[in-house]
Amino acid sequence: SLLAGVSMAGIGPVWAQDTPTIGFVTLNQRQEIFISQIQAAQEWAAANGYEVLVGDPDNDALAQLNIIQGWLDADQVDALFIGPIDVASLSSALALAGEKGVPPLVASGLEAPTADKQVVIVVDWVKFGTNAGEALAQCINERFGGTAKVAILEGPNLPGTIVSGRIDGEKAALAANAPNPEIVAQQNGEGQRLVSLDVMAALLLQE
Repeated sequence: SLLAGVSMAGIGPVWAQDTPTIGFVTLNQRQEIFISQIQAAQEWAAANGYEVLVGDPDNDALAQLNIIQGWLDADQVDALFIGPIDVASLSSALALAGEKGVPPLVASGLEAPTADKQVVIVVDWVKFGTNAGEALAQCINERFGGTAKVAILEGPNLPGTIVSGRIDGEKAALAANAPNPEIVAQQNGEGQRLVSLDVMAALLLQE
């Protein structure tokens, strides 16, 4: 478990409460990937004697900052697990966590810890997209002789490189590894399955 292996054992904070409480805040509570992460965190906490407070910023960086600062101001959390929407906007909250001795785990956005008792997960979103683009190019080469029309489904709109880095990496790798790919559409699925399904269905009907 990421929580067990990194944020708890790796940092080892002195708990302020009888039942240690972890503040868990990621991008939103609507996308399946984040819903599954929250459920996993809650299950782990229940099995290991912790409580989890879950915040929902709904893809809003300022809302995420306010959630974290609210927890810290009220001394509600002993540790933080943060999936940043825009890590640059969280500098004051991370500084406050350091002042209060609340260890944060920051999942992407930072290249190295900025304070004591801080853990960061470094994610190269351009590389993430590059890997996907290389795999897509290989598929096009093997199945279509290197020539294909490509529709890219992106989104949601977020600051930083979480989305844009992946798309840029995918496009560059596709152009470099397939002789004749043509990107005919690039639409925003808002990071939701039903919206994405509708967008892609409309694109397929156009073709």
